[in-house]
Amino acid sequence: MAAQSGDSEILLVLLEAGADINTSGGEHGSALISAINEEELECVKVLLKNNADPNLVGAEQQYPVHFATRKGLLDILKLLVDYGANLHVTCKNKLPLLLYATVWNSAGVVNYLLKREGIDINGRGPLAQTPLAMTTRLQRNFVRNILKRSPDVDCPDFKGTAPLMTVTQYGSVRLMTLLLEHKADLSKKDVHGRTTLYFACRSPNVEAFECISKALNGCDFATEHREMAVHATILANRPKLLSKILEDVSIRPNQADDHGWTPLYTASMYDRQELVFQLRIAGASEPRARDALREKPSRWHPREKLPCFEYKPDGREVVMTEALKGPDLEGIEETYSTIKADHPMIPIGKEGVYYFEIRIEVGSENGLFSIGFCEQDVGTAISLGKHCSTWGYYGTNGKVSTGHESDTDYGEPCNTGDVIGCGVNFVYHTAFYTKNGKVIRRAFSNVRGKLFPAVTMDATSPGCQISAKFWSDRENDFCYKGELDAPATLEPPVNPTVTHSGPE
Repeated sequence: MAAQSGDSEILLVLLEAGADINTSGGEHGSALISAINEEELECVKVLLKNNADPNLVGAEQQYPVHFATRKGLLDILKLLVDYGANLHVTCKNKLPLLLYATVWNSAGVVNYLLKREGIDINGRGPLAQTPLAMTTRLQRNFVRNILKRSPDVDCPDFKGTAPLMTVTQYGSVRLMTLLLEHKADLSKKDVHGRTTLYFACRSPNVEAFECISKALNGCDFATEHREMAVHATILANRPKLLSKILEDVSIRPNQADDHGWTPLYTASMYDRQELVFQLRIAGASEPRARDALREKPSRWHPREKLPCFEYKPDGREVVMTEALKGPDLEGIEETYSTIKADHPMIPIGKEGVYYFEIRIEVGSENGLFSIGFCEQDVGTAISLGKHCSTWGYYGTNGKVSTGHESDTDYGEPCNTGDVIGCGVNFVYHTAFYTKNGKVIRRAFSNVRGKLFPAVTMDATSPGCQISAKFWSDRENDFCYKGELDAPATLEPPVNPTVTHSGPE
């Protein structure tokens, strides 16, 4: 209590009376950490002079250096180092200290660490993010200082996203220019084959496209990247930008992406007729033979997943092996973790319905599951139905939701042993769910786009396990045996949800 209250005189009296200075306990784990947390420099000095352990781990597996870093207490951090603190320890989220300082925007600590020998400028966190990647993602003011240490400017995170792609998404032309000056590689692609120019087309800042497009001039891969950028303009619904790209006569308007989707097919799936018209004028066509070339979901995406997930060899069964430890990249505790299939859904057969099922092999105590679908650009640390371009059915309460709309009563809760099916009808642009082989009714209307099967799991419950059955051209042993366009799949729910068609 004396350390926490900042009363250094009482603290000295207690120490002279034989108080154990390194006793673990209390809210923060030790007297030293309590004094740091309360920013009591004099108490910290007293404790360290009396042999307080600067490397004694405290609450939530955080060390004294983490508490000092989180609060930006550079004087205290230096004092800890003088008394032998280890700057290479990691806390519960496994971030090296330089990354940790970046998350908490402790500029003074970052600059101090950058000047010290032995600090790995490319030291990665659990999501493979480097200090430069973290700094650019959070758009901190010390990007230039990190670049002075000559980091790997192209080092990608676990999704293959390089720092230049990140700042381009945000439309920060200043940081884009800075990274290009440091020879950032424009040829890089993420796990979905998306390039920096692709992200420039989806950026809210039109200048981002101009910056990257100009930088591409003279590159031998420029045409290939501009062809992939055509897809981005369609997903972002940006006809003016599409027109600008199509001015390049070397562009092939029929070039398919990694999923076998051509620009014209993508525009049609979103019902974006202005874009369809532009593509047809440019010579785009969609031969029926292309139907067989489009990939279907076959497993969960092998790389776009958080490290708390373990996939079985077939890639369809997933176990959460450990609780996801926050804070995340922005210092916020994570509760959800979402996985997506490797390819988007497509219309199947004369019904034009894609259907898949999820079996909850081992549920969580609170039933925190969300089963549904989402667009490709949706992140991993979100809950389906709570973010734009996501649709979800919740195991906790049986409700459904899409985007930022309120939850709507729909079905029953689900947990261990239940099989939840989800079907998207691309003819009527609706979606429905089944539970244990029975149709619940229509869940969503006005469903369009490039949509991936997805599941959200409780990131705080290790041991949760689900398995998926995706549509197969050979045999489908689904729990639901009925017709995929049966009347019940189209009947409105008792309390209809609001419609949602994703971002325009």
